[in-house]
Formats: sequence, structure tokens, C-alpha cells
Amino acid sequence: MQVIARTELLDLLNNNAGMMHEASIEETSLEDWQRNLNLNLIAPFLLVREALP
Repeated sequence: MQVIARTELLDLLNNNAGMMHEASIEETSLEDWQRNLNLNLIAPFLLVREALP
């Protein structure tokens, strides 16, 4: 991460992204579902994992 490279310290990680896809299961495509999971679950996981070391 560029911040850590410059300052050698990360004081705060504001992991505040998300989306809500309002549709029934029948109306939700696999692509929509995957996009929702990527943004709401995978992105925060990856950010926290990168910030920990």
C-alpha cells in the first residue's frame, strides 16, 4: 500500500463501500449476484488482509 510505504504506518482503514441489489431471486442474474458479493464481501476482506501486515 502506498500510504504504508510512505509513512510506515496505517492508523485507520475506513472500509465503507457497499451496494444493495433490490430484486427477487428470480430476477437476479448470476452476474448481478457475483457483483454484489465482490463489492460487499470480497473487497472488504482483501482490504483488511492487505492492511494487516
